[in-house]
Amino acid sequence: MHEADWVLSNIAAGSAEHKQLIYSSEAMPLLSHLLSAAPFDIRKKVAYVFGNLCVTPIKGDEKQSLIPEHLVSLVEKGCLPGFIDLVRSANIEAARLGLQFIKVVLRGMPNGEAPSL
Repeated sequence: MHEADWVLSNIAAGSAEHKQLIYSSEAMPLLSHLLSAAPFDIRKKVAYVFGNLCVTPIKGDEKQSLIPEHLVSLVEKGCLPGFIDLVRSANIEAARLGLQFIKVVLRGMPNGEAPSL
């Protein structure tokens, strides 16, 4: 599983087409489940995949921007508790990933519609 999640994370960091391919694939429900139920190292890799899916690729000097459709869908499918668990972990990298995603949610949800936890 470790190699597969690493590959997905790299693909999700790629082009908009690559992001859309993963987003619309049958892997998304499995990834959502893994974020909350898998061993810690796998949950951390899935967090990278989801974070990468929610932002546009960097091109030159352009800043990254959000992909609202992906962000809203992940939040609506209940991925926030998995990221909150990462924030609570003793692993600094995982905590940072969780905080970054929560920051994206707070700044990026349309009309401030982030769910209550």
